[in-house]
Amino acid sequence: MQIALDHIIPKPLLDRLSGRGSDIWNQALTFQQGEIIRIKAPSGSGKTTLIHYLYQLRKDYTGSILWDNQETFSSNELAKLRATQISIVFQDLRLFPQLTARENILLKRAISKNEAVSETQIIAMAEQLQVTHILDQPAGI
Repeated sequence: MQIALDHIIPKPLLDRLSGRGSDIWNQALTFQQGEIIRIKAPSGSGKTTLIHYLYQLRKDYTGSILWDNQETFSSNELAKLRATQISIVFQDLRLFPQLTARENILLKRAISKNEAVSETQIIAMAEQLQVTHILDQPAGI
């Protein structure tokens, strides 16, 4: 899987970005499968917007985003892409409160009928985030 951003500019940021440089916006960037990308930027600079564009929740931008040289997807293709190729964690924690944190993570694997994430990966991520102690607690507050 390759993702190519070709001079993406969020329409709401067009005026703010004119004449200013940006590490992400209005650039030609390519991300390869397995590559880890860290995006660090001030509040309001469009980090969440970029994720929404990649996940195709929003399309209010100029330029293009290509997934393996494909720009648009049918509803079924997009559902398959989301089930098997890309995952996001929403800022507002769209979790099922009656399930544990671990069960919420495993839910994607159950829905997509593939090994989206292994138990070893879950533990490694939880350790990195220092949340292993809450993996088996209900996600609801």
